[in-house]
Amino acid sequence: MPARTKAPTFDGDTSQWEAFRVQFEACMAGYNDSEKARQLVLALEGKARQVLEGLPFTMAHDYDALMGRLDRRFQPPREPFMARAELRARKRKPKEGLQPLRDEIEQLVRRAHPDADARTQDELAMEAMLGAVSNAMQLKMRDKNLPDLDSMVKEMQRLELIEACLGATPASIHARVVKDDISNSSVSNLEQKMEELLKKGESLIQKLQDGPVKKTGGRTCYQCGSPDHFKRDCPQIKKKAPEQKEGNGTPPSQ
Repeated sequence: MPARTKAPTFDGDTSQWEAFRVQFEACMAGYNDSEKARQLVLALEGKARQVLEGLPFTMAHDYDALMGRLDRRFQPPREPFMARAELRARKRKPKEGLQPLRDEIEQLVRRAHPDADARTQDELAMEAMLGAVSNAMQLKMRDKNLPDLDSMVKEMQRLELIEACLGATPASIHARVVKDDISNSSVSNLEQKMEELLKKGESLIQKLQDGPVKKTGGRTCYQCGSPDHFKRDCPQIKKKAPEQKEGNGTPPSQ
């Protein structure tokens, strides 16, 4: 048996765990696992001893199991630490939709706080989501008391859709139609209208953010709203053409 070297002690300071483990392994080189487990138990001090509470007798003599338990308790959280840093730095990218932003933030929160319960993770995601959007959006959301992340994202989508639809220079014929519909709606029906439009809100906002459509594309039929043809080629117009021709002799035109 090699000459015994006094093993280092560990008091539960996570910043010292890696150094302690390296030193302990060096001191215990040449000893069997049973002796290393005994020395490891004796090396624990302060709050590090708490890992021994309720420890099965067999585990106290199992070096690998005991070291694994200490690793899980005192190993510095590399992955959560990096995820928290990413979460703090995460900002909404130009032209990025709210839903992709929300999905990534939820993933980062789960990585950054793996031991938190679902409600805590949702609250952390709400905080990160609010910090990731523009200052203007933060001001709009400041006085809103929303219960969860789903409600927050839905409200952000609604606000963006209203701004896009009621903007002075809508970028597509779809936006102009939506603007007219909302302008003609009563205040009492506005919320209901927004709920209906939210289903298509993200794609519409994305189109608006991409800039005005070219004259050669993006137009739709004024008769039925289809993007596949213009009004002059609309099947609905062609069905009515014989009747209109008999009435005034003027064929429908775009």
